[in-house]
Amino acid sequence: MQNLKIIKIDIIKSEISKVEEIGSSSSTGAAPGVNRSRKITLGDGTAWIWKNKSGEHISKWRYIPPKKQFLREFIAYLIDKQLGFNLVPETKIVKIDGEIGSLQKWIDDLHPGDKTLKTYSDENIWKMGLLDCIIANTDRHSGNWGNIDNKPIAYDNGFSLPNYCEVNNPRSLILSRFSCAIWNKPIPHKYLSIIMKLKELPFQKKISGFLDRNSFNLLNKRIDTILRNKVAFFPNYKAVRKLKKAP
Repeated sequence: MQNLKIIKIDIIKSEISKVEEIGSSSSTGAAPGVNRSRKITLGDGTAWIWKNKSGEHISKWRYIPPKKQFLREFIAYLIDKQLGFNLVPETKIVKIDGEIGSLQKWIDDLHPGDKTLKTYSDENIWKMGLLDCIIANTDRHSGNWGNIDNKPIAYDNGFSLPNYCEVNNPRSLILSRFSCAIWNKPIPHKYLSIIMKLKELPFQKKISGFLDRNSFNLLNKRIDTILRNKVAFFPNYKAVRKLKKAP
């Protein structure tokens, strides 16, 4: 495993004006999530979702290394930012009172996502679908994205970037209605040229310090597969809208 190069942004207690237990992994606080989440308001008035490493749920069926979800929240943001899709709220890795975790910008006026996808443009469906394909998101259920002005907002990305996949293995899945909508379809050229940005050396070096080697290699294999075949499809994964039965 690679040594993880963690960006630490220390926030001292006096800079935090308010802490609320929201009991949910979603920014809306509408549904209970498996990970402990808190809304933190800083002295400058900005609000964030704080998920500390120690409060993470360890999934027994996803191929996500234990206590590494906070890193994946950050990497999903970096990937989205590199692509220029602007779907993932600003996310940081911080230390608060000695505890490390992810801090994601709280989005006001965030509405529940449209499960039918009918309110979203083809462009937004392609962007969200490609993001979930690239990060191999195993948990984009209906409570893990929101809606602003008919645009999807992607939060709760911790169960992504798995470190293993295998053909016909039910655990090797991409759970995303958006990815299902574009699955096995030719990718428009404009997105292929954007995805090429993920292969730029400075970006590759930046994210390599946050992922174990297997997860990093699989991420690049998915990127290479998309660029080579120009189709939103991976032979080792299955795209599903939701789990028919909890494993």
